[in-house]
Amino acid sequence: MINDDEETQETLSSRNLEAMIRGFARFGVDPDVLLRELERRYSATAGQAETLLAWNALYVERLPPLSAVFVGADTPFGTWEVIDFLSACYPTIGQSFRQIARHFRLISPHVEFLVGDGERGEPPYVEFRHKISERDEFFDEYTSGIFLARFRSLTATPVHLAALYSVRPRPEDPAWRAEISGYFGCTPTWGARHGRMVFTREVWATPVVGANSRLRATLEAHATELHRESLTARSFGEQVRAVVAQCLRDGDPRIGEVALRLGMTVRTLQRRLQDDSLGFAALIDEARLQLARRYLADESLTISEVSFALGYSEPSAFARAFKRWAGCAPAEFRAFARAAQSP
Repeated sequence: MINDDEETQETLSSRNLEAMIRGFARFGVDPDVLLRELERRYSATAGQAETLLAWNALYVERLPPLSAVFVGADTPFGTWEVIDFLSACYPTIGQSFRQIARHFRLISPHVEFLVGDGERGEPPYVEFRHKISERDEFFDEYTSGIFLARFRSLTATPVHLAALYSVRPRPEDPAWRAEISGYFGCTPTWGARHGRMVFTREVWATPVVGANSRLRATLEAHATELHRESLTARSFGEQVRAVVAQCLRDGDPRIGEVALRLGMTVRTLQRRLQDDSLGFAALIDEARLQLARRYLADESLTISEVSFALGYSEPSAFARAFKRWAGCAPAEFRAFARAAQSP
């Protein structure tokens, strides 16, 4: 099951995973069944990233699309700890989102949270970009539900979106689509490359009721300290990632070779990875995905050559792994990247 006594460097997302899963009881599922299935899918030594990826796969398979939005909306204020309280201290929704982006690593270090203020003429937006997988439906949907519920409460206004972009295909059930559209206040655009919430300028500038500037300074200092601690914790992981990427270019990374290049024993490497809640297999997958994206963008390389460069003896094995990471086949990703670069 999900441990309650993991390191304080654990992220808010992974720390609250079991509570998030239990929120799906509202959809008529038994959370204990989901938790047992999740436990079956990942090893006891799996890192945070591996566990969250396993949960997302289970969520996509077993639960209604975008159902995590409503679980997120029901999540109590304070679950995101200092991030929740900071969001209540800034004058407007837009200013709160900018500060959330500054400290988003506390929620998840595996997600790049982009905030567009509309300075170039486009409407304001927030967008999720994932670092260890092409997409994470659960994270996008659960977090979007939290955001809307928080700001509806903090501003005492409906806070509807101007547009919603979802990576999901269009759900078949029209009643369910209507419920989703009703919650967001707009009809989603389905099949997007990244999850994005778009706001009108009026909503972006909506005042936060009771924003406390004096408390803001204290919370900012606390968040900055937590962020500094998380960066210190990450430093070892970054060293391992760099060595894994080097080993990938020479063949299949082995933990003994990585430990040797880092100047430590395998046992020490395993202990330090566990201390930082990192999984060796997940680091390899992350490095392979990053290299795969780079190689596939090079049209001069065949997919067979890309698979060989990443340490796969058969292109079919690479294709299966890439689909697990990115949610699409290598050829589909290459075609999508080609289309995205076209004028």
